[in-house]
Amino acid sequence: GDWREPNNITAVFEIMNELEKYYGTNIKRRVVTGYSMGAVGSWLMPIEQAGYFSAAIPIAGYPIRAPLDCQTPSYAIMSDKDEVFALEPFQILIDELQKKECPVKAEIISGAGHYDIGAFQSALSNAVAWLGDMWGAKLE
Repeated sequence: GDWREPNNITAVFEIMNELEKYYGTNIKRRVVTGYSMGAVGSWLMPIEQAGYFSAAIPIAGYPIRAPLDCQTPSYAIMSDKDEVFALEPFQILIDELQKKECPVKAEIISGAGHYDIGAFQSALSNAVAWLGDMWGAKLE
């Protein structure tokens, strides 16, 4: 299934809760990220449980439904040549969120197709630096 299936959303949170029982995680630094359909989920998950994630980094995808989260800081990455998710709806989404003064930052990379995953590496490094700035820590 996909993100329209409530059981899939529930499963992700159940997995997260199980992982946190066994690993020393910092619940104030939970980040959701994903690529393509995972990006759709990373836009959606903060809406499902407000305050659970401290940040979201969706890469090469945008939400399949409203409402949009305006609480969780987000660093969204998209390519201007993505053949699966068109750039224009992404730009409209980002403009809408920024007009509402939502904590969203967007980076558009140039020339990469949707399946050129390696082309997103530099933008993802920028997103990690953004997290470090937000948390007041150097992250690599």
